[in-house]
Amino acid sequence: MCHGFPNFFFPGGPHGAAGNNPRYSGDQSDFIHRALLYMRDHGCSVIEVPTAAEDEWTTMVDTNAALSPFTESSYFYGSNVPGKPRRYLINPGGRPKLLRMMAEVVENDYEGFLS
Repeated sequence: MCHGFPNFFFPGGPHGAAGNNPRYSGDQSDFIHRALLYMRDHGCSVIEVPTAAEDEWTTMVDTNAALSPFTESSYFYGSNVPGKPRRYLINPGGRPKLLRMMAEVVENDYEGFLS
């Protein structure tokens, strides 16, 4: 999810995986499924990641990118696309970080995500 694109999910997208893609996609699909059920059960029709949550995640990615074994000349930074700004494109926090952040959203009843 990203701010500015309500009801749009892209499992396996940017910052989604730094390892076993099928597991990450499964984790993300499970999160989406639970979110949609929650929305249906609570009469919500719009979900969007709040700017603060997106900024927190992006800061985590940017801060931990230096721990990655990949260099900025790698396509993991988008370097294979001429003119594209170089930003780390996968999750250096690993699956545990992704699971923790998704669990926090669920535990807080999607606070800030629903409108």
